Parts: sequence; C-alpha cells; structure tokens
Amino acid sequence: MAITNQTWINMHRLVMSHDSKQKSKDILAFIQTTGIKYNMDSRSLLNKYFNFVIRHMEEDITPGFLNMAEEIVHASDDTPIECIVSYLGKSNCQ
Repeated sequence: MAITNQTWINMHRLVMSHDSKQKSKDILAFIQTTGIKYNMDSRSLLNKYFNFVIRHMEEDITPGFLNMAEEIVHASDDTPIECIVSYLGKSNCQ
C-alpha cells in the first residue's frame, strides 16, 4: 500500500506549524504511526516526505526548508530519530 498524498499533507502541516513543546512529540508520534502502518523505517519516511514536498508543495520550498532537509537527510545513521525529529520540530523553515 502506497502512502497517500493526504498523509504527506498532514505531516507537512505538523512540520510547518508554529513551534510548541508538543510539536516534536506530535511529529514523532506521526512518523512512528505512519511507519508502522506502511512498514517503513523513520529515515525512509522522512526522505519520502522531503521528496513529496519538493515535488508537490513548491510554495513552501525556502532556503531554510532546504537547509533543514539537507541536514536531516545527511545526518549520521547513528543519530537517534528522536534527535532528528526534535531538530525538525524546532527548525525555522522560513
């Protein structure tokens, strides 16, 4: 089963929402739930998310977003997903 566009849009809304203490937890929960549903590891899910945004949401592509995506995609395999999601949640994509 392929991940639907609506799933990516929901994730994007979480990522682009205003920073809050709960934001990183919400993103992590979404990634974990979606990964289980579609049998996909968290890193692959994030890579596919960035690919979706770049292909379908041109209005949200900013230098800040691209820098954040690049740092996450190229993060060490040893970096825990909690740290990556924390960075994703705190990044200013403007």
